[in-house]
Amino acid sequence: MANKKRVLILGAGFAGLTVAHRLRENIPDKADVIIISESDRVYDNTIFPALLTDDVKIEKTYFLASQKLPSRGIEFIESKVLEIRPESNEVKTDKGTFDYDYLVVALGGAYEENFNKIKGHENAFMHHTLEGFLGIKKVVEEKDEITSFIGNAMNSPIEGPSYQVAFILEYLGRKLGKRVTVYLGTQSPKGMFGMLPVDWISKQVNEYAEKKEGLS
Repeated sequence: MANKKRVLILGAGFAGLTVAHRLRENIPDKADVIIISESDRVYDNTIFPALLTDDVKIEKTYFLASQKLPSRGIEFIESKVLEIRPESNEVKTDKGTFDYDYLVVALGGAYEENFNKIKGHENAFMHHTLEGFLGIKKVVEEKDEITSFIGNAMNSPIEGPSYQVAFILEYLGRKLGKRVTVYLGTQSPKGMFGMLPVDWISKQVNEYAEKKEGLS
């Protein structure tokens, strides 16, 4: 097709993959879709909490983009982005320079960079990365007594993972016969899920949490 556009997507996370799949579904004959990502492994961090209970193994938390995306009409390039050149519609990578008609930047929110700026971060874990969950898992396995504080950064739009980790740690303490105390911080004055427009969900979850020893 003569007027086919070249769409270059930087990043193979949820945002990048969603854009790519929506383009293939809605305008399959009008665009060539290419994803550039530094890693061929695409992790589903929504199931990372299940690593703590051994309900999921590491190899089940990711897929290889180079194997899955081409069959869906999406080209994948494993490469590190070095420079974006909007004046010439080009992206320079460590494997060459690629041109585009449309560019989508979905390289993430620099969570690790911001986390590392927090004083004392060496003694904490991010519940967003695989390394963070493996670190939490190691502590749970090795320590007989654990006191933890779980929370999100100010104005974070999603607190669900914090709730998951808090309840799982409390559960593991009971299951393994260990002394675990969990303090959960939330930005809503209504407590967990307090940001939802319906109050009954928050009320039931908070009442359940109050009944659990070791969870505050």
